[in-house]
Amino acid sequence: MAISTGLSYLVYGLINRQNKHTAREEYLFREALGRAKSRSSKEQISVLLPLSSAEQDFYRLVERTNDRSAMLWALLVLTPYAGWIFLIIALYLVSQDLNSHEQTEQLLLQDVSRVLASGTYPQTYSNNVPPRPTNSLAYLFVSFASLGLLSLFWIHQVTLRQDNHFALHSSFEPGLLQALTESGMGTTGAF
Repeated sequence: MAISTGLSYLVYGLINRQNKHTAREEYLFREALGRAKSRSSKEQISVLLPLSSAEQDFYRLVERTNDRSAMLWALLVLTPYAGWIFLIIALYLVSQDLNSHEQTEQLLLQDVSRVLASGTYPQTYSNNVPPRPTNSLAYLFVSFASLGLLSLFWIHQVTLRQDNHFALHSSFEPGLLQALTESGMGTTGAF
């Protein structure tokens, strides 16, 4: 029971972190794109093209975002005997969401960076190659085959990927917020 409780708490934490991150990111980019669009004139083709692409990427990111109930999944993991199956399913969903999020987000960040660069602001996002997506399906099958034993390693991997993703955000968000503020598109009161 103690192990189930610990795993339940970890699943809650992983899903809750991901939900908060996507909500924060959605707000940041919605504000940034809205303000960039309102301050761009119809003649600024060098700004409008990447801005249009960034808006499409943003809507794709929002569409692919799955806000999952952290409490529900934590309670399902606590279920006697079947909890390890819910643990594996929760890890699969979190991994898939993170894979999709990172791929779509990279396109959005490149476009936002081009919008700012066309306005003579420094590029805020380096075009680094995103981390290789986790093969969630392989983890899923091996976790079932090992009767849930591999899921402990999988939790560790998902936690590390989230930490790396958040570290990437902490490296470019200050520059993005500063560029938005300097360009008159500030996010006053956003955070």
